[in-house]
Amino acid sequence: MAGRLQLDSPVEQLQWQDARRSYVWRKAASAAWGHHVLEYPLCDAGSLSGQMLLLLPGQASALEAAQTDTVYLGVEGELEFTSGPERHVVGALDLLGIARQANYRFTNCGLSNALVFCMRSKKAEGEPSAAACIHMAWKDYRNEFRWGLPFADQWGFHRGAGPHMRLDGLSGHTVRHPVGQASPWHAAERDLLFIQLQGNSAFRAAGKVWELAPWDLLVIHARTPYSYFNAGTEESVFLDMGMRITQASTYYAEDPGWPVRADARVLKTEKDAHGQVRLV
Repeated sequence: MAGRLQLDSPVEQLQWQDARRSYVWRKAASAAWGHHVLEYPLCDAGSLSGQMLLLLPGQASALEAAQTDTVYLGVEGELEFTSGPERHVVGALDLLGIARQANYRFTNCGLSNALVFCMRSKKAEGEPSAAACIHMAWKDYRNEFRWGLPFADQWGFHRGAGPHMRLDGLSGHTVRHPVGQASPWHAAERDLLFIQLQGNSAFRAAGKVWELAPWDLLVIHARTPYSYFNAGTEESVFLDMGMRITQASTYYAEDPGWPVRADARVLKTEKDAHGQVRLV
């Protein structure tokens, strides 16, 4: 294993500048040419984990079974995933959900390195999904972003929420965030794992500001209020992933402080037809 980021505080960060130096070749196939998979440090986010993987051209993973619900995010290059008769080509910003107990492998059939980010649930509950794979291609879902999040219709709070990748054990989506815009303070009822994909973001949480550059990871533990803003010069794109959503996030009228003040004012929200939160 290429090392581990263990969450021991409400917020934890793993910067790519550091993680890229701590790689190992996956041991299961390290002696066999054709099956070399490069692994970077595992990020432990409480109820889920995430890890960056790299494949050289012409390399493939060994056939494996998903022990829990798993989501792969395309970062650079392309990987071809096969699961039984299914075949899915995963490129940059594509999402591929793999249901628990599904057998699969991935191959780099291209001429350049391929980088993907793998997220796994830590729980294996209920019956596995009937569909082995759910593929959300960027070229399709980039037209489905919604700009109706709380305060998103107000200048200064514009941000777009992509459609959710929903498995029994994991749920997450990409977020587009224009320059000079922020989010209101809110807190999720689940652990969240963020990966910065394009541009730069800054998160306020637990009394600090956390700056994210491309491929940096940030973990925000359940019920920790946070707000993010784009102080860069280009649009920011990041992905957040957590366990299945069972309760809507709490939105605050202002900074609730840390620890959260007893008098912090909570805004009334509800879920829309797409499962996204909006102000009442």
